[in-house]
Amino acid sequence: MASGQGGGAGVYISSSIPFQRRMDLEQEDIEYNWIEILFPKTKGFLVGIIYCPPDSSKHLCANFNCKFESMLSTIPTENKECTLSGDINCNYLVSSDHKEIKSILTYFGLKQLISSPTRITRESKTLIDVICSNVPHNIFAVKVIPAGLNDRELIGCARRLNNVRFNPRIITCRNFANYDRKLFCEELNYTNLEDVYSFISVNEAWASLRDTLQQCIGKHAHLISKKVKGRLCPWLMPKSG
Repeated sequence: MASGQGGGAGVYISSSIPFQRRMDLEQEDIEYNWIEILFPKTKGFLVGIIYCPPDSSKHLCANFNCKFESMLSTIPTENKECTLSGDINCNYLVSSDHKEIKSILTYFGLKQLISSPTRITRESKTLIDVICSNVPHNIFAVKVIPAGLNDRELIGCARRLNNVRFNPRIITCRNFANYDRKLFCEELNYTNLEDVYSFISVNEAWASLRDTLQQCIGKHAHLISKKVKGRLCPWLMPKSG
């Protein structure tokens, strides 16, 4: 448990779940805990629990945002799945509320998954209790659970125990099995490029040069179709032309 002058953050975990406390990821003045879940035959993943007092609280750390950012900056070096949950007193139902905290979470690849109000009073509804993940497709269910005790609701999520499997796909690539750099450079050195200089248009000259280079490359590293496994990379665009 990590405690502060205004409250604290704690974790209850079943004795059947292997874990370790990651105090090396924790800092002073912020109320949060980090643990690493260590299921056998799989890579460990991090779970963080945090509490941020409201702006009106005298217990709020004066430079909370800086310390929060510093704390999250240590997570990417772990190269592990991370889930962060807790009360950050940042209303996700109002886009302009605490934009800096939201941008910090986004910057470090943490997607906020709760979409319903978590604090409901007669005067207002706010979403200040969050569940964030840098691998959101591993979280297959999130829920806001009516507590019935006060104006705060409970939040929860369920994570897949097994890694997501992706269907294999066919890609086109170059076959470098018999590639000889010296022979390729020699042929390229004696390639006739006079046609390239005959064009006035830069686009036409480039098209001619590209075709000539592709013919030369194709002789030494021809195109093949190959079946590959693994997750899709939507940020990689297929080549055009």
